[in-house]
Amino acid sequence: MSTLLQPKTAVPAVTRIDAHYRKFLATRWLGLVIRAAVVTSISLFLVPGLLLRWDYSLLSAFATFFVAGPVVYLSSVHLVLRARRSWIISPPVLPAGPSPTAVLFGTFSPRTLVLLATHWAFGAVFALAFAFVLNGRSSSVTLGWFNPTPRHPWHGNERLWFLVLGNTLFFGSIGLRDVLSASLGPVWPKTRLRFPDAVSRSLKACFTGYRADSTFGHDASLAMSWTAAYTLVYVAFRGWAWRWAATNFVVIRPFVINFAKTSRTNVTWSLGWYLFVLQLTCLLALKPAVAVLNDYLTQPLNFASFTSKSPLSPDQYLLTALQSKDAFHIDHTIVEMRRLAHSKARRAAIFADTSKPALTHELWRALLLQLGESYSTLANRGDAPKAKQAAAPVAAEPDAHSIALKTGDIFRPAPKRTGIQAIVGTVLEGAPQPTPAPVLAVAESARRAEANLFKSVEAPAHAAEEWATGTPVLGPLVSATKLVTGGYAHWAGAEWARRNVFAAVPEFDRLAGLIDILTTLAVASADEDTYGYVQAVLPSTLEAFVRLRAAALKLGTDLLKDAAKVSPDADADVRAQVARVIDTVDAGVTRIAERFGTSLSAFKFPTEIAQALTDICRSE
Repeated sequence: MSTLLQPKTAVPAVTRIDAHYRKFLATRWLGLVIRAAVVTSISLFLVPGLLLRWDYSLLSAFATFFVAGPVVYLSSVHLVLRARRSWIISPPVLPAGPSPTAVLFGTFSPRTLVLLATHWAFGAVFALAFAFVLNGRSSSVTLGWFNPTPRHPWHGNERLWFLVLGNTLFFGSIGLRDVLSASLGPVWPKTRLRFPDAVSRSLKACFTGYRADSTFGHDASLAMSWTAAYTLVYVAFRGWAWRWAATNFVVIRPFVINFAKTSRTNVTWSLGWYLFVLQLTCLLALKPAVAVLNDYLTQPLNFASFTSKSPLSPDQYLLTALQSKDAFHIDHTIVEMRRLAHSKARRAAIFADTSKPALTHELWRALLLQLGESYSTLANRGDAPKAKQAAAPVAAEPDAHSIALKTGDIFRPAPKRTGIQAIVGTVLEGAPQPTPAPVLAVAESARRAEANLFKSVEAPAHAAEEWATGTPVLGPLVSATKLVTGGYAHWAGAEWARRNVFAAVPEFDRLAGLIDILTTLAVASADEDTYGYVQAVLPSTLEAFVRLRAAALKLGTDLLKDAAKVSPDADADVRAQVARVIDTVDAGVTRIAERFGTSLSAFKFPTEIAQALTDICRSE
């Protein structure tokens, strides 16, 4: 009896490309894990040894470096890195209701609690390991896990609890600070750097820079202040706090009953020094890995190694990669395409392609599809559309050779669009719809008036404040002043605006990259596009930019209605956040207008689109 062999199902090209991305990123992640484990072992051995004046021995060095270090890393540092990696790969959209209280409580989402839990676990595990290593070297430090008594043989050691609680609370506050300051998301590279150079730059900034959320020196000084305050508060209130805990939590009473007795304490002021050494050890183990984590995840991939093993050409490889369902992979593709768009040689190869359909039009179609997804998210403020409209039939690709520039009024009604021009209408809004007149007229005029007023009155003061914030001496003073005077309301307004705009534009770097790619290719086409491919799609591109801008203006108008409920400064924060999107679009339109000049009058646009383009060019 013969067995029929079923043919193997062909693996889609995009699936293979996703596998390339995952393998490359996994290799990078493994390299970071190994290096972070080595740094953890060095920190656990070196910092206490230097500050506590250990007498080194070969056996103790071997045990600490090769046994304790890797175990401590896997149970503490690795947990923090995994949690922070998830925030870079897929930043959470935190809820933000129109009130300071809603903003604060919205911070503690499930993913935030997981991140904080990893920092608490890091502090507790590292403190236990630190005490174990110290107690193993010298029992006189009395940092064992238990302090037995005849009645309670499993009674805990208060000196150990002092270190564990202090370190856990400190690193929990570090994690909460990074959440509240919104400094955990991805930072995509703006310039091309070799991967080792990017990592070296981040390490240098960690140990020599002045950014409060990323420097070792700032957190070390914060640890010193924390140690002094925590030791003072613990010694002053330990008796009352432990009596309350033993009374209300009966299950822990046999382990902490003696902590409530003032006469039985073995916590001394000198124990604060051990806590400070512990925190320095933790910072040296954690901060370098956190500082370079973004580089390991967002620095450009080695696409040359991918395309050399693929039957696809480099350009087709990137076009196929844009079809991925993994948003993080798409971001990496956009970064690579942005780099290639600024390469004259690669642009020449794209414009010279005469296949059917032309590579230029295929590239434009893929980019407009991605831009359309960003527009849809922005228009719906991050919510899925209630009803998905049926896609309009796409006509045949226009013949780029027959495109002729004709002089005419830019304000004429647009003719029926075909080919890729119909795609942009389908992608952005289903059937093409006119942009709301109130949004383009009232909101735009109000924005220009407010922007001019801001530049003339507040710009000098804002520039002085930015300068002071960037200095190592005045920066902390300015931040402290804001915290005291504005404080909670100021943070709530800024965070409310950031979260709402982030929900509508969760991938701002991707959006900026798409606009930059389209703009760069359009500007370069004036001299390099021999066959006039870009002229066929330039009107659709500008229309897409204007509709995207109109959606951002509408978002700002909607948010301004609720801004006063959050804080007096929330309206300015909304304008600043929305302005990032508007300014990015305006910059793209202006670059195209400056390059083509009066030649743009040869294209025909809907009246509202033409008016918006005119307003953008006049405002710049």
